[in-house]
Amino acid sequence: MYPVSGHCKTLFVLFAVIVSCTPPHAVQAAAHGTTPSSTGWQQGDWLIRLKATGVIPVNESSETSPLGGRLETPSQVLPTLDISYFLTDHWSIEAMAGFISTDYRLKDSLPGDFKVSHTRSGTASLVAQYHFLPKATLNPYLGAGVNHTWPISVESATGVPEITTESITSPLFDAGLDYRLSEHWYATANVRYAITPAQHFSGDGFNAKSDTDVLVLGAGMGLRF
Repeated sequence: MYPVSGHCKTLFVLFAVIVSCTPPHAVQAAAHGTTPSSTGWQQGDWLIRLKATGVIPVNESSETSPLGGRLETPSQVLPTLDISYFLTDHWSIEAMAGFISTDYRLKDSLPGDFKVSHTRSGTASLVAQYHFLPKATLNPYLGAGVNHTWPISVESATGVPEITTESITSPLFDAGLDYRLSEHWYATANVRYAITPAQHFSGDGFNAKSDTDVLVLGAGMGLRF
């Protein structure tokens, strides 16, 4: 069983940081339910968010044999696009899909540090979100859902035998804020934490297991229609 309680604590701390960094006039507007030019979220609304997103491995551990050392997953900054549909004024479903390229390296092994592979993967997530203040200018939300990642191609580095990897499915937790700029445009920020199961890599004479959770930080713009 995953240690969910500790991960949830991390998520809520980060959510509190987002709230504390919000401009005071925005918080005051949210508290009074004021809006610039619209009535806020309503059942049947759609929202597209385009964000710059940082993908950060956390709580990383790995096992490799027979070379020893540790498998390292780099942090990345990527553009992301997601779409949400409001089932009610408070509840929405968010879907996101895309591709991610990752260069894995082996550190502190018997032969030293070297690149292992370049992996291109597909990823898709579905998240249910609860919006606390759908009629307010500043609308915080919390969500939970699932993310699925599958390998598309694995290119082994020079001198490394052909490697295969596997698909993984991860529960994730989400927290964020949407700030209404006009009737259709929003500023948005969120933090997401995926509790990722151990991922296995195998090749001719090479085996590795990587156990790494993923922290995702995003900020950008949203368009309602």
